[in-house]
Amino acid sequence: CIFTQSPQTNMKLFLFCFGSLFLKCSCFECPKLAWSDEFDNNELNEKNWEIQLGDGCDINLCGWGNNEWQTYAKDNIQVSNGALQIVAKASTEGNKKQFTSARIRSIGKQDFLHGYFEARVRLPIGQGIWPAFWMMPTKSIYGQWPRSGEIDIMENIGKEHSTVHGTLHYSDDPSQGNQRYTTSYVNLWENEKFSSHYHNFALLKQPDSIAFYLDGSEYSKVTKNDVSHWPFEEEFHFILNLAVGGLWPGYPDETTQFPQVMEVDYIRVHTTATSTSTATNESSTTMFGNFRGARRAEYQEKNVIYVLQNGIEDYTYSNWSVPEGSSFVQTSNNSIAVDFASSSGYVKVTAFSPTCNVTRTFSIAVSVNPPFAYDFSFVNTTFGQVDEGEGIQASGTYEIVDNPLPEDFIHPSSPVVKYVTNPMPYDNIAYSTDAISDVNEYVHAKRRFFIDIYTDAPVGTELLIQLEDQSAATPANFPTGRHSRYRSRVPESYDGEDTIKGWKRVAFHFVDQLDPNIEQVDSIVLMLDPGYATMYTWYFDHLDSYLVVEDDKGESS
Repeated sequence: CIFTQSPQTNMKLFLFCFGSLFLKCSCFECPKLAWSDEFDNNELNEKNWEIQLGDGCDINLCGWGNNEWQTYAKDNIQVSNGALQIVAKASTEGNKKQFTSARIRSIGKQDFLHGYFEARVRLPIGQGIWPAFWMMPTKSIYGQWPRSGEIDIMENIGKEHSTVHGTLHYSDDPSQGNQRYTTSYVNLWENEKFSSHYHNFALLKQPDSIAFYLDGSEYSKVTKNDVSHWPFEEEFHFILNLAVGGLWPGYPDETTQFPQVMEVDYIRVHTTATSTSTATNESSTTMFGNFRGARRAEYQEKNVIYVLQNGIEDYTYSNWSVPEGSSFVQTSNNSIAVDFASSSGYVKVTAFSPTCNVTRTFSIAVSVNPPFAYDFSFVNTTFGQVDEGEGIQASGTYEIVDNPLPEDFIHPSSPVVKYVTNPMPYDNIAYSTDAISDVNEYVHAKRRFFIDIYTDAPVGTELLIQLEDQSAATPANFPTGRHSRYRSRVPESYDGEDTIKGWKRVAFHFVDQLDPNIEQVDSIVLMLDPGYATMYTWYFDHLDSYLVVEDDKGESS
């Protein structure tokens, strides 16, 4: 066993392991704090940080590479009451507005290869406001950007008050240097703002993978095998900045209020912990744990599981809480089953390790959808809307079969569609339809898509619906002719299994609008694991349209 605590604590761990040797001994290393800045003084600690100044032109990066409007100044940095404040200000000189803000980096002072990197931050808000907590390579051993990579732990564009993004930038090949990126995002519910409270933004950087976390819950993970070039196996340093304007966020307008403040409570680096079982002699990265569960729930949805996985081994759990009106039962030491009511909110738990003297609060923001009622079906075997050749085109093998799990209460009816994907990146099934009279009702969540699925595809596998105008869309002219896309995933089982063991009903959520010139659609295209040349078997049925239930005031009830 490897111990990093006090002699007294190490002795407790030794006695625990020795006494359990012939049963199942689990010896674990506590997460080790490698470095932190708690911002407890009244000025910035310049042993940790370099203050960057100006508009970037002195390093041939005018507008800081993104056509940003601000000039960085030392006066826009404040440290007080245990927090760093990066302040964006506006002033007027003549008829022109001027903007100042601040940017700091730890290059050559605090550089790290691997670990759990986290910052507790309250974000600003407003059109054209762009806060970021990110990392750049210290030595750039593969060459200049993007060859040596960039890690954006957290970015927010202020008009998206409930969304943050995590992104990796890299090149397709170090010799070519063409930029590639892999990005993901995570949401709070619609009326909750990142400017209202502090949130914990974190990254777990390991030799062959990088995972992004919000409030202790992983929302994205990228491995070395997922990208064309992996330049991240070198030391990176931190950057904290608040930009004003840019190509991505757009620019301030009459609604943007100044000053805007990005508040940082702390930034911490912990080294990776491992857990070793003498029964299996296997090691796995644990760090503090990963709080898992649905970020969206249906109105009055029952038995939704939330579980803290891979936590410190001697965690005890307390202070479970759920959104107002919802209820829960604790199903195990580290999990609960939630019965949701109608209100969105946080599912939370506090975990305490007496051995490591660690207390962590984990939370997931859950958006509870308004009530929806069945409207009509695109695919329903009961109505015979399934035969290929009758307005249906499929890349893979499409057939009608008996239900393989007729005893399953979610979908006991028969027959169903059986579909074996063709191992091509964008295998798809296209259904002609004249049932969508107002496609924007799906964009604005007045209507939604649901489907019943049973599959051997791994949990988390993406399902995508794309609404198209067949007269405008061709295989070679994407995104022309494609109105909008909607995403779902194979739901998690939280029982350690990699695949689901029965039928599941899943909902689709709006992703993006592609071709603004398309006003009518006549094709609904279902893609299974889009972008990957995989071969899975899918059973599905009841591809339905649901309509939001409104009260007599025209509001969703």
